Amino acid sequence: MNEKDNFALVPRPPGALEKAAPGAKRILSSMVADALALAHANVVAQSLSALQPGVGAAAEKWYEEGQRYRYGKVVTRDYEAAAKWFRMAAEQNHAGAQYELGDCYECGRGVVEDRAEAANWYRKAAEQNHVEAQYELGGCYEYGRGVEKDHAEAANWYRKAAEQNHAGAQTMLGFCYEAGEGVEIDYMQAVKWYRKAAEQNDATAQVLLGICYSAGKGVEKDFVEAVKWYREAAEESGSDWAQYKLGLCYAEGRGVQKDYGEAVKWYRESAGYSLSQYELGLCYENGWGVEKDYVEAVKWFRKLAERGGPDGQHSLGRCYLYGTGVVKDMVEAYKWFRLAADRAHQDASEAMVSMRALLSPTQFEEGERRYREALFEKGCAYDLGLCHKDGHGVPRDHAQAVHWYRKAAEQGHADAQNNLGWCYQEGRGVPQDHAQAVHWYRKAAEQGNEVAERNLGFCYVHGRSVSENPVEACKWFRLAADQGDSRAKEELAALSTLMSPTELAETERLYEEYSKRKQA
Repeated sequence: MNEKDNFALVPRPPGALEKAAPGAKRILSSMVADALALAHANVVAQSLSALQPGVGAAAEKWYEEGQRYRYGKVVTRDYEAAAKWFRMAAEQNHAGAQYELGDCYECGRGVVEDRAEAANWYRKAAEQNHVEAQYELGGCYEYGRGVEKDHAEAANWYRKAAEQNHAGAQTMLGFCYEAGEGVEIDYMQAVKWYRKAAEQNDATAQVLLGICYSAGKGVEKDFVEAVKWYREAAEESGSDWAQYKLGLCYAEGRGVQKDYGEAVKWYRESAGYSLSQYELGLCYENGWGVEKDYVEAVKWFRKLAERGGPDGQHSLGRCYLYGTGVVKDMVEAYKWFRLAADRAHQDASEAMVSMRALLSPTQFEEGERRYREALFEKGCAYDLGLCHKDGHGVPRDHAQAVHWYRKAAEQGHADAQNNLGWCYQEGRGVPQDHAQAVHWYRKAAEQGNEVAERNLGFCYVHGRSVSENPVEACKWFRLAADQGDSRAKEELAALSTLMSPTELAETERLYEEYSKRKQA
């Protein structure tokens, strides 16, 4: 499950992760998300007595009190108080409260984070047919969160939620059938469930359904139909993944007339997405849909390279090798080839071997030094932080994640700076400190990190260690939106509707002023 609050970590570069959690929820600003959640809670509350005839009025009142503190309805938001009220209702068998208490344990909100306890409460609610709890319990089994990983059990719970028309569960069940996780591979069943979710406007399902049409999996190959679903997700939901896939269709002429200009348009829309950054670099390098501009190509290759993307590292190495858009520097080229080779990039591995014969012993030693510096002072430290956060290959330990994020952040690694800010924001691995969160978000944002720009915008929305300032928030959301951040676009649109003409004009002035200063 992705973090459910507004503030976000920077993820790893996409690859297998594109399918690792295809049913992840889209998260709007607290202003929008909380309104939706409260509306949902009210619907649940109104129908709960029919669903749970054994639940008393006291439990229902306690649940509603938990909702008030959870979402800051009338009272000041207080997660500890919310957890207390949810527990009282949950112990009286209130399914909604059991789900909410599981969510508290999942996210460490008002209680000490405990994924086993989260799974325990999700199960109690799921066994009472609570659809969201069924979906979350499926995720627990899918990824081994608080329970032993069990794909068959995951598929079982996804199916229960999917049959109640839960779009995320339908997407995940479709993926189970496509990948053969917990069920036999059955592409027709995968398409069936993807379509059900896609017709509910689940953007991930729409992209996956498009991929099925592109590959002829479970349906007749039909590029036009694939484009239809990519476009739906790209235009209606602002999905970066869909925008990237639509850009590829225009670049390759699949399902649409070949049009590099249109491809570049969609790559720009999703420019916060790593694969789009690579494609933009190629477009500028080759003059596809834009004027050939080697300096701009280097800019996009570097964005991907500094996030650990091997295609970006290899391409940046090429630029240094031939002096394309940068001053020729064979030592720097070697460094980038070496980093890409570490990530199993075949062309980079071959280039690195060839370069060893071209470099003098002194140059080779300097290349190795730069490689080690990049690896251990920034990239490796950041990667280790991610590993400790997620428990990949090491025990899950937020304090260790903070330790490694800090090492990378102090060396100027923008993603690490953002993630360190998030740790301070949420009190993960360090005492909660909103001032430090803002400090690190700002450092990353000033390097153009779109996730940090969005997070800093949220700080101004909520008044986290800064004065509430919708104008400043809009400025940062717009900067992130300019880089293709789809959530920032949503936040910008939602917040703009609440602002006066004077505030909107001031937002425009601050945005232009900041943009000019950055370019100078």
